[in-house]
Amino acid sequence: MTSRRPAMTSRRTTMTTTAMMMMAAAVAMLGHVAPASAFKSGFVESVCTSMAPLHDSVAQGGGGGGYTVVASGTTFQDDIPITVTLTGTDAFVGFMLEARNVTEGILEGLSIQDTRAQIRRCPTTGSTVTHTSMIDKITISVTWTPTINSPDNVFFRATFVQSRSVYWVGLPSGMVTRLGKPSATVPSLVPERQLQVDNITYSPDITGCGFSKSCMRLPARCDPSSGSCFFVAMTPEPASEQVAVEISGPDSGYLALGFSGDTWMGDDDIYQCTILNGRPIIGTSYSSGRDIPSSYSNPILLASMSNASARVADGMLQCSFTLSQVATEPRKADLKKQYYLFLAHGETDDGEIEKHDVQPMVSRYRIAPLGSPVEVAVTRSNNLVKAHGALMLVAWLSLCSVGVVLARFFKPVWPNTKLLGEKVWFQLHRGLMVLAVLTTITAFVIPFCYRLGWSGRAHSVLGCIVMFLALMQPIMAVFRPHPNTPMRPLFNWAHWFVGTAARILAAACLFLGVDMVALDLPDRWDKLLLMGALLWQLAAEALLEILGCFGADHKSGESFEMSHVVQGLREGKLQHNHNSKLHNVKSAVLGVYVAGNVAFLIALLVGVGNV
Repeated sequence: MTSRRPAMTSRRTTMTTTAMMMMAAAVAMLGHVAPASAFKSGFVESVCTSMAPLHDSVAQGGGGGGYTVVASGTTFQDDIPITVTLTGTDAFVGFMLEARNVTEGILEGLSIQDTRAQIRRCPTTGSTVTHTSMIDKITISVTWTPTINSPDNVFFRATFVQSRSVYWVGLPSGMVTRLGKPSATVPSLVPERQLQVDNITYSPDITGCGFSKSCMRLPARCDPSSGSCFFVAMTPEPASEQVAVEISGPDSGYLALGFSGDTWMGDDDIYQCTILNGRPIIGTSYSSGRDIPSSYSNPILLASMSNASARVADGMLQCSFTLSQVATEPRKADLKKQYYLFLAHGETDDGEIEKHDVQPMVSRYRIAPLGSPVEVAVTRSNNLVKAHGALMLVAWLSLCSVGVVLARFFKPVWPNTKLLGEKVWFQLHRGLMVLAVLTTITAFVIPFCYRLGWSGRAHSVLGCIVMFLALMQPIMAVFRPHPNTPMRPLFNWAHWFVGTAARILAAACLFLGVDMVALDLPDRWDKLLLMGALLWQLAAEALLEILGCFGADHKSGESFEMSHVVQGLREGKLQHNHNSKLHNVKSAVLGVYVAGNVAFLIALLVGVGNV
């Protein structure tokens, strides 16, 4: 089977070309029309905290331009709605409203009746209200309903967009305080970090990797100036408790660096470089699970970044910034502690990151950003995924294959040799097959532990069928009829059919598995090794089948005419010598076959381990 990558690449190329044509048309239209927002819905998650439109211009300062945010009261009680009114002396075409606590945390509880407004998720449902279209508005009313879990002090921030080049960011209301509680002061808005993309000075530098800076690269030790190298560098500055961060990679859409306490996505701080309208943006986000990370990040997290620079050129997205230690902030990675580093990459939609279709690059061990510099080894696959792949290879490439060969071709080679009271061929066959089933069961459970759900892909569906067939074999074997009974042939055929079907489907699963996102082995050699192992198996079985045709393993060689007893005894002795030589040849073939099988297995396991 072939990889779906070429089709996906072609599809992406077409989509990219179409997007570029649409973007060019939109830019041309700007010469005639002056829209107020880069997004007609007025919203992208990357501005949840900053509340700043992603326009090329700079926000207006001072006074609010005649726009105000007014709450219907200065105190509140649980479950009694507060009306928040946005008004302006001049019309505004776009807006964004959020309820916040004194530490600038975004609160839920907003609701609307006005069809010109909509509730958006930022970072949670009911936390942000924006416009639905770019028609003129003079006033908008929104309702906020407090609950028992609401903080004691709440205020509201709003961004007003008058035109594309004229807007005011994060204008506050007065503080609204829970009845009977002391009031607090409305905090000052942390200004949005503007990225001066026209004066870029950053270029990735591998000088000092492992000595003065920690470097993480994929492929290993690649040149970050090349179009296929993913590169992260962190230069510690212990005296100032700062870390200079460099990120570069192909300009597919975004690069996101995560700090995680484990190798699982979730509860991680993320620093991302995103391309919007051909320009790079540096921001932050937070992953709370396996969904696309929320672009929410509190002002303290943003304030820890400085010296930001970036560029998109020569097919590369390159960013750099400095992180400062903020030990008192629970949602900010402590630069003195050790973390696994993630580097994810993928496409974007209007500046919003989409789910990556390739596993993130993950460090193989934890490192401290402010710690001693190291050359960081990386992997793209979780250890659970690797364990699943390795166990399935062991079960179906070796244990099952060798077990089948022993049962099919070596009954006459060891007809009377016994092991623990049973014929040796049977004991070996049964032992290998039981191990294969147990290994398959273990491997089958692992993806559910990793994914915590069902993927529904062909590999998963075929894997379930293989698991069912594998379980059927020992169950049928337990209830098999005795030899020479009428039902024995039926069992033999059923045993052969179920086993053969399981082997064929397992082979298909292996070919699909080596190209999955979670365990993507290097192209060409992964398929070549699997194909080589399959051909090796077929060649061994074909050779043993041919050798069996030359032996006296059939009933025709077991009867002699009574009138030719002496001649029969003499021929029987010759036949015995012939069979002994043939059995020796078959045993030698078995040894070579097993050695080759194990060699293919080891090569594939090494590949799995190095992904």
